[in-house]
Amino acid sequence: MKLRLDRQAHLVSKREVQLILAGIICIALILMPSVERIKTLLIQGGYRMLHTNSSDEAMQILSDLKAVPGKLLSAERDIPTLRLDIKYKEWQKLVSDRQTALAEGLIPETRQFAKAVLYDDKTRYNAKIRLQGDLLDHVSGEDRWSLRVEIKKKKALFSTSRFALISSNVRSHQGPELFRQSMITAGFDIIAPQNYPVNVIVNGDDWGVMLLEQAFGQDLLATSNRTEGFVVRLDLTDEQVNSQGERHRELKARVIQKKTVMGKEALAMQRQIALTLISDFIDGKRSASDVFDTKRIGQYLATVDIWGAWHALTWNNWRWYYNPHTAKLEPIQSDVLVSPARHTWLMKPPTHYSLISRKMLDDPQVAESYEQAMSHLKQLINSGELIEALEKEQDTYNKMLYSSVPLLGRYDFDIMKRQAGCIGSDYQTPPCSDIRELGEHIHLQMHTMSARRSWELMTSFLSTPSGSALSVTNSQNKVLTIKEIQQLNKDGSKTLLTPLNIELPRLLPPNSSMTVALPGKVEKIAFDSAFEGKKATTHSLQKDRTANTFIPRPQATSKATQYPFIKRSHDQWEIQSGTWKIDDYLVTPDNWQVHIQPGTRLEFSENAGLMVFGELFTHGTDNKPVVFTKQARSESWSGLTVFGTESTKNSRVNHLRISHARSPKLGFWQPRGAAYFINGDLQINHLTVTDNSSEDALNIISSKVSINHLSVKNALSDGFDCDFCTGEINNSQFLNIGFVSGGDGLDTSGSSVIVRHSLFDGIRDKAVSAGENSHLVLEDSRVQNSNIAVASKDRSRVTINRGTFDNIREYSLMSYIKKNIFGPATLHANDIRCTPVSCIEKTLVEKGSVLTIDGSEVTAEDVNVRALYKGIMKSDKPK
Repeated sequence: MKLRLDRQAHLVSKREVQLILAGIICIALILMPSVERIKTLLIQGGYRMLHTNSSDEAMQILSDLKAVPGKLLSAERDIPTLRLDIKYKEWQKLVSDRQTALAEGLIPETRQFAKAVLYDDKTRYNAKIRLQGDLLDHVSGEDRWSLRVEIKKKKALFSTSRFALISSNVRSHQGPELFRQSMITAGFDIIAPQNYPVNVIVNGDDWGVMLLEQAFGQDLLATSNRTEGFVVRLDLTDEQVNSQGERHRELKARVIQKKTVMGKEALAMQRQIALTLISDFIDGKRSASDVFDTKRIGQYLATVDIWGAWHALTWNNWRWYYNPHTAKLEPIQSDVLVSPARHTWLMKPPTHYSLISRKMLDDPQVAESYEQAMSHLKQLINSGELIEALEKEQDTYNKMLYSSVPLLGRYDFDIMKRQAGCIGSDYQTPPCSDIRELGEHIHLQMHTMSARRSWELMTSFLSTPSGSALSVTNSQNKVLTIKEIQQLNKDGSKTLLTPLNIELPRLLPPNSSMTVALPGKVEKIAFDSAFEGKKATTHSLQKDRTANTFIPRPQATSKATQYPFIKRSHDQWEIQSGTWKIDDYLVTPDNWQVHIQPGTRLEFSENAGLMVFGELFTHGTDNKPVVFTKQARSESWSGLTVFGTESTKNSRVNHLRISHARSPKLGFWQPRGAAYFINGDLQINHLTVTDNSSEDALNIISSKVSINHLSVKNALSDGFDCDFCTGEINNSQFLNIGFVSGGDGLDTSGSSVIVRHSLFDGIRDKAVSAGENSHLVLEDSRVQNSNIAVASKDRSRVTINRGTFDNIREYSLMSYIKKNIFGPATLHANDIRCTPVSCIEKTLVEKGSVLTIDGSEVTAEDVNVRALYKGIMKSDKPK
């Protein structure tokens, strides 16, 4: 094993010569038992069987070989090179796991991590690596083994710190990127990992071009414009076949990166909801539209059918993102394995034959979304727009692969035209009558399924007549250990419940239960648990709250009927003028309108609030505003939430005053905003949010916004979080923000926003913070008496025109990287004025990022960003 790291690939590498020679030899061997090495070289070199008979295959081989020289000459060689340096002892860990895989026919489930050093150009990263994948195609070659790479110290490469290096044949070469491009061209917002072609050199050996594939995790979600959440998948726990040959599978939902998820209380609670939703869907207790994002599921299934991508529908290839705002699951493109072969691509809609997707399409709402998406795709195919985009992507992508896969062929999109034309027909007449369905000869389908619920879903902490009780049921096939139980106090401290722990730790065998009586005064507990051979995990529970306590869903029958001042018609509530008390959490039906008349004052009790699924219209005026506030006997109330729906999302807020609200802490669904708008087209004219007791005073997610005269005052933490929004904010003010825990006035993530004629005064952290690839313009605005005026971070682009910054304690302008997955930021300030010191004296720009003042670039420096966030920018946001 060579250990040199500076080896350079020749114009035509040894691998390419091997591939050409192997191809020539293959002509003689293709129709008889082949040498495994030649087969592997051919497959890794891009050869794919497009025909079903020997003579056509021979002609294909000759044609592919004839095209090899031209492909090698046209190959794009200016692509990134990654070098892995693995010491011999560490390398043997990978060798050992590969040998085990070759002997047993599968890569072992438990794999060894090896320490490695990764070089991208001259940049060095410490990393750990292991084998990736399950089947032998990942490790069948002499090199180009599939490797999982995890970069340490929160550094990132290609917008991710966790990725796989995979031989492109394992992922059908350009196929996944073409599938992804189909959804982009169609305007389908589906999460899809990117596959970047990179040259890979391992210990001096040239492994050729491989694909760098983003892992399913937080990095993928962040770069896909998603709020922090997690990815869910299924595991097989049992399989049975009855006498009729019907296959039943027992499936268990689990989250990827469980350690990260369990390390954050909010994510841990969201995990309970997600696992419950999927388990209920598998068991038939919830409809698909109640569990999944209906629009995105329909779009994904339609794209799968256009490509004949049946492989994406198998139980083990489904991946879902749990959206913490909607409490629904979105599909993620995973292992679509699309084929260019006509006999494989052309297929009756596979979604109609695979059990999970068939159950989804049985839901009328999903079926409607599917039909709309399919119609849109057909239109794009017939117009040529989609195929033109795919041809362009294929040209670029193939050239990056040719140097290592010169036998690589192209996808013929005439097949896509035929597939689209036949979908929806009766398949009774040629050429559609020749198309097969997804049968057992292709994949062993399951006929029925059930869910095995994790033990956490079968654990409860509930009130009893004599106090309260913790009940735990071990539903797994291994011993569970329950360790000490502690009381969680309101101040965050823990108290060991000594009398209860005398018999702990306690071992729970499979399919057994235990119940522990607790004092009635205990409201929240934490305990450690561990399965044999695994590290202990801490779980926290709040009395009488479970994953099913509250999930944000429309309610056909509402408590609004108890309030005579709420007039109801077939699709709306109208709240009459006057002062009214509300003692319930009111939730509307779906696609609803709520109209609130001028001069209405709604006083809510502690756990009362309003949730709208549709559109909110407050018809306040300057003289008769609409007021939402707490009742005199309450400390706060449970806030306003508005979910825009596909057909009703145009909310209009005029002269609304919201005070003393908190986010609705209902069960395990706990959003951040006291006023909370999701997926809407929102126009605001004179909205005031004051004296909130939540993480964000105003939180708007994935919406178009037109805001005039917004006033946020006395915010506990952040003033206004605008995530994945587009629009403008005018004539607004943010006063006394973050007075308890520190907070930003305006905080954007993944947004494109223009802010004009606005005032920021008394901001404890950053007056304006643009992050996660935001594009923000700030014009004719003032920041005063604040810690930091404007910060651009994480690939954001900020432009300031005519700004005034007075009495800024730390920095007027900042440009830096906080999250390495995004990269450097830019900030351009023009015609700004700072007092009492010049603007240049209070700037900070990290090397790699850019900051200019009136066209002059400010000198960048090495910045310890982590130290900044532990010091002058430290935040202690409320739980």
